[in-house]
Amino acid sequence: MVFNPAAFYALTLAFEGSSVEIGIADLAGGILRFETRPFANFTAKEKYDELADYLQAVLAELSSPLLGIGIALPVDVDSDTGRIISAFNISGNDCQCVEENFRYLADKLGLACFIGNDVNLACRGENFARHCGENKENLCFLTLGSGFGAGILLHGQLWTGAGAHSGEIGHILMQPIDLNAPLEPQITMLEDTINLQAIHQKFGVMLSAEPPADPAQKRAIIRYLLPNLATAMFNFEMTFDIGNYVLSGLIPHALGEDLRIQLEELVNHMLISKDRSIRLTSPQAEHPTLIGAANLVFEKTLLNELTV
Repeated sequence: MVFNPAAFYALTLAFEGSSVEIGIADLAGGILRFETRPFANFTAKEKYDELADYLQAVLAELSSPLLGIGIALPVDVDSDTGRIISAFNISGNDCQCVEENFRYLADKLGLACFIGNDVNLACRGENFARHCGENKENLCFLTLGSGFGAGILLHGQLWTGAGAHSGEIGHILMQPIDLNAPLEPQITMLEDTINLQAIHQKFGVMLSAEPPADPAQKRAIIRYLLPNLATAMFNFEMTFDIGNYVLSGLIPHALGEDLRIQLEELVNHMLISKDRSIRLTSPQAEHPTLIGAANLVFEKTLLNELTV
């Protein structure tokens, strides 16, 4: 028997901001087709009709059957049921509406639908790309852009937490709470100080559009980010004892290897007294979120059938 990676495909969609990444993946995690299209307003059903019409034309060109559609969203998702639990700036009722709209899209395409958190799927995809899914190591996939999230792989298994809320490293508080102040107004989360908007407000540059042209400005942004990022990673490492980290997202992409190298050095300097160290790398996979979404499809369909 010879393994044929093109025997089956998965359609993968990764939504972020006002756009969607579209990929067709094979069984080996290869992305055969990739493109980005505008997509906004998750609650408007007509947007899903438009997307379905376009995808139907794309799928008509495939030579092998599709096993399903894997959807990556910046939301908390129950990994067993695919139910959207909560999402930033989306109410509970709207979460249900968004979930129904994605089921509606899948029905129009005639495909099984599997939904996952985008950072968790990126962690899954990066691990698969590195080890073809066989490695049982610990890995933390960090992504820094509009927010700061972490996908956590412990002994080869994703850690999603009791309520599927794990990995919200950006929600770490930046100071002790004031017992004399109302709780909500005085909370300052880590990601509020280091995300794209915070950098834009402080330095006047939007890193999602282009990297800083001035080398001195780039150094200033990195120096601004390092203390908060290193502190968060130190706390994460002391809590989870992971060792292997991947740094991804729009901000690291814009700032390049300097941020990653200096961050790794600073965290390891902080860990010396604890007799620990970390390894911080860039993603090896070009599209880890799409690979992870495809892996989710194959696990829920083909692999489940083989193990029954």
